[in-house]
Amino acid sequence: MLTKKRSKMGFTMVEVLVVMVILGILLAIAIPEFQNARYRAMYASLKGNMRYVQTSAETYSIDWGGMYPKNRDELFNEASNLGYWSNFKNPITTKYDPVKDATSINGLTDIDDGGSVIYVSSAFNPNTFWGGIINTTPTNSTYAVYGVDRNKAPLTSKDKTFFLSNQ
Repeated sequence: MLTKKRSKMGFTMVEVLVVMVILGILLAIAIPEFQNARYRAMYASLKGNMRYVQTSAETYSIDWGGMYPKNRDELFNEASNLGYWSNFKNPITTKYDPVKDATSINGLTDIDDGGSVIYVSSAFNPNTFWGGIINTTPTNSTYAVYGVDRNKAPLTSKDKTFFLSNQ
């Protein structure tokens, strides 16, 4: 009499566990990379916002014969009236209009949001600004645009404070 061999259906428990371990290892490698990519995208957006503020300040300078805005409000009002300012989002908090003015803050202690852009128009030294020491008497010949990272620290590049300026 002939007997049929029973065909094997499904996977064994060992095979399923091996697949689960392999997937776990791949996820442990991939998740931190996705998180780092997200932070890099946020910082790229922040640098884009900084560049936008710098371009607005330069446009203002062209309109006003080489003079730069004294503060963020002067820049905002002029740019809004002439139509070259658009509200952009803070890449970290997703709030609109993340631009702060240096004369209204005392160093980093007054920054409430990481991802902010700070407009500074005065005689400045970027190393002393972040320590809270800045000449708050605005002049119309220099400016700097700083960024604040997610830890409310100055945006850095190669261990130096990253800022945009006309100097």
